[in-house]
Amino acid sequence: MSSFGFAMELVYVRNGLQVACEMLARKTITLVILVVGSFLLLPPNLAAAKLQAKTVAAWEEYVRGVELRISEELNSNRGFLVQDFLSDDRAGSCREQIRQDDAACILELGPDGDASIEVPGGLVHHWYGGILVPEAKVEQLVRWVQNYDRHSRFFDDVEVSKLLSRQGDVFKIYLRLMRKKVITVYYNTEHRVEYQTRGNNRVSSSSTATRIKELTAVGTEKEREQREGKEYGFLWRLNSYWRFQQVPEGVIIGCESLSLSRGIPALAAFVGPFVKSVPRETLTQTLVSIRDGYAKTSGVTSGE
Repeated sequence: MSSFGFAMELVYVRNGLQVACEMLARKTITLVILVVGSFLLLPPNLAAAKLQAKTVAAWEEYVRGVELRISEELNSNRGFLVQDFLSDDRAGSCREQIRQDDAACILELGPDGDASIEVPGGLVHHWYGGILVPEAKVEQLVRWVQNYDRHSRFFDDVEVSKLLSRQGDVFKIYLRLMRKKVITVYYNTEHRVEYQTRGNNRVSSSSTATRIKELTAVGTEKEREQREGKEYGFLWRLNSYWRFQQVPEGVIIGCESLSLSRGIPALAAFVGPFVKSVPRETLTQTLVSIRDGYAKTSGVTSGE
């Protein structure tokens, strides 16, 4: 090939690359415009959602059903952990996951096998998670969990934690929570947590959020709790039900997480997977944080 021919080939290659880059840039810009446009076209009520009486009623009915089942299980001779009451296939798979290193069993517990249950004006999210804390003892691990003043040191989504009061096995606590998925939302929350010892090597507890207030203008001098009806509605209610059982390898922790959020408007259906994934990710992160935090500070108990 002559020098002129080779030079022309280089020109063609360069021009081809330039055209390709311009096409890619145009497609990228188009994608950005489409995504931004989608957000601009979202229904106005996506920016704020008001909790309705019918939504609260549906939540309370669902919670009653779950708590009745849990009470029956805790008083049963058949077992103690949630997986003891599942089908053989689901129970076996969950137990295998729990006993693997660095693994947690996460299950959807909705009535139709879906963790997100539609109710009038909202979504109930129902997940179960189980994890093994190796070499732990039930009594020591429970005391570690009860050390609420230290939770912000071990849980990434807890910015501030404080024990407000304690009467026997009933704790009232404050948590400033952060939820991050697409957007970041902050909450002031208060919870009532009650523990029960159930024979040798078994403890259960239930936690109910008694107050959840979304924050606005976070990190500025104008930071405040959002007014009712102006909240995003990603977290209206939050309950969790815990079981701790001693096994030869350590302690198995099981947690049922129930939360209530706004529904997803039809025109904003593409954000649904993000809203629905937050409860699962939060539960997984919480279980892993307990296991890893306890391993780092085993022997540190409540009040130390």
